[in-house]
Amino acid sequence: MITEEQLEQQCLGWFREGGWATVFGPDLAHDGVAATAGAKCC
Repeated sequence: MITEEQLEQQCLGWFREGGWATVFGPDLAHDGVAATAGAKCC
């Protein structure tokens, strides 16, 4: 059996392998470190 943390890390790895970027959730806040929420993509 795997833990929730192990599952999360595996899934994040799959996203990265597919070319997606991952960031820590709170950093997406409008005033966060990497305030990207609302930013236009591509």
